[in-house]
Amino acid sequence: MLWSSSYTSSSSSKPEQMEIETGDAFPTFAAFPASEGGMEGEDYPIPEEEESSELSESTFKGDRNKVVELYQKQSGLHISVINSSRDTALHMAISDDREDVVEKLVKSIVDYHNKKALMMQNNRDETPLHRAATRKSVKMCECIVKAGQHMGLDLLSITNKWGETPIFTAALHDSKLVFIFLHDAAEDAYPRDTEKPYQFLGRTDGSGDTALHSAIGREHFELAFHMMKLYPDLMGRSNVKGITPLHVLASKPSAFRSGLPLSWWKQIIYYCIDIRVDKGSATKQEDRKIKGYWSRQAKSSGGELGGKSQTNPYSSMDMIFDLKRSVDS
Repeated sequence: MLWSSSYTSSSSSKPEQMEIETGDAFPTFAAFPASEGGMEGEDYPIPEEEESSELSESTFKGDRNKVVELYQKQSGLHISVINSSRDTALHMAISDDREDVVEKLVKSIVDYHNKKALMMQNNRDETPLHRAATRKSVKMCECIVKAGQHMGLDLLSITNKWGETPIFTAALHDSKLVFIFLHDAAEDAYPRDTEKPYQFLGRTDGSGDTALHSAIGREHFELAFHMMKLYPDLMGRSNVKGITPLHVLASKPSAFRSGLPLSWWKQIIYYCIDIRVDKGSATKQEDRKIKGYWSRQAKSSGGELGGKSQTNPYSSMDMIFDLKRSVDS
């Protein structure tokens, strides 16, 4: 069953073909045509029980073609929950990493100008964009964000039950490329409000924790490094307990050269150990895209960004110095 995995962290005419754009930084995505109206409105037909059952059954059987067909025929099914977690068919397609299906479902949602469908929240208050952020898929996130922009929605600011925005969720799940994409989307959405993107990086549950607190706390050090480059003011922000990201980093022995107090002879053995990490092709591809992103950012800012040349050194000591300078200043 392709769509049965659980989450761990009315026009019947054939939709028009979508243009596909390509880019060096991120995967291709569907470019939605300019809105011509005609399907706007907040009231959508309530699907018959038989139709809802058919959608649910088709989803769990993995009959994605039928699910897409139902989405195209009945706009009320876009907001139909299909399991005990109150997920929609779009949530489920995202969970199973069906990027092709997600693109088609979102296209149907845009055709009907069904704003509510992209804002549907399950029992964790997760929208489809939250779910896509956990799956580390830039393509799915970009498809949903573009659709939201087309319909005038601010999907970046919606929070789940823990008070986390999609970009915060990306940080929690170490989704580096997704985090960078959502950062760029936030900057594009609020070009004149430089403080607005920072609001997406804080929990609204009253704890005062930022995405940088969480990234360091979960030892996502590479992502934390990128985050500090993109949001330098985040380094000195404390939560309600007065704890800054520097305090969190200092409590992580694994962030330093050796997290264990070793005797002299054990230190000799430690430095003689040859550790070779063979990264998979997916990780290498991700690293190339991230380095390419920083290279473009450096060129656009005169060769430097954040006061440092963009050599992309993933060093915990660099993080400490950056954090310390921010706190001291």
